[in-house]
Amino acid sequence: MFFSSLVAGLALSSLALASPIASDSPIAGDSAPKDKRSFVERDGTNYTVFEHAATGAKMEFVTNSGICETTKGVNQYSGYLSVGTNMNMWFWFFEARSNPTTAPLATWFNGGPGCSSMIGLFQENGPCSFVNGASTPSLNPYSWNNYANMLYIDQPIGVGFSYGSDPVDSTATAAPYVWKLIQAFYAQFPQYENRDFGVFTESYGGHYGPEFADYFEQQNAAITAGTVKGQNMKLVALGINNGWFDATLQEKVTNPHNSPIPHTTN
Repeated sequence: MFFSSLVAGLALSSLALASPIASDSPIAGDSAPKDKRSFVERDGTNYTVFEHAATGAKMEFVTNSGICETTKGVNQYSGYLSVGTNMNMWFWFFEARSNPTTAPLATWFNGGPGCSSMIGLFQENGPCSFVNGASTPSLNPYSWNNYANMLYIDQPIGVGFSYGSDPVDSTATAAPYVWKLIQAFYAQFPQYENRDFGVFTESYGGHYGPEFADYFEQQNAAITAGTVKGQNMKLVALGINNGWFDATLQEKVTNPHNSPIPHTTN
């Protein structure tokens, strides 16, 4: 199984290319909202702008920036998804180096709460890293995108490169915004729909992972029932590294002197 092998085993660029997916055109007599795609250039950089009708989200990204993943023929997309008024969530996607057309899709979230997923990308499991304090990244031959199409997300708003107003005050209220980003991602890149999908995280991800997975499954049920419009996620894996689940229990092991440790129960 791809995920068994996986577990074992920036928006500014002057070299961005346009998305290969053509813009949608409305069907005569069809009044349903339509997704929209357009292309803009700012400061010498080309951006694809995708407006997702079902969620009202807008995705703006560059293609193949030439940063981090430099393996020939491996695509990458980086940019922002506006999930609400002044709410901009940063993502960076890397195609699998092997069999990208059949490889599963996986998301990575660092914990914290408040840690950027760029830490995971550059220091843990991403396609590149900064070796011995170098100012430019080097390819990571052990990257998880050897086996999976990897989507790194900075969340909630205010974490890492994500910016704007942040209405999130718990893990439960963070989940809908992540779901909205992935729904827009599916619509812009439909070739990744119906793939095996995994959520991977660490540390405070002991809260993020189960809560997000549960919310995704609830949305799947609602989509099947016809009460929510969207794409089902074929969730097959939840991986948590060094997870922070229950402070009361875990402090007994990690804090043998029983000194107080502030924590949240969200």
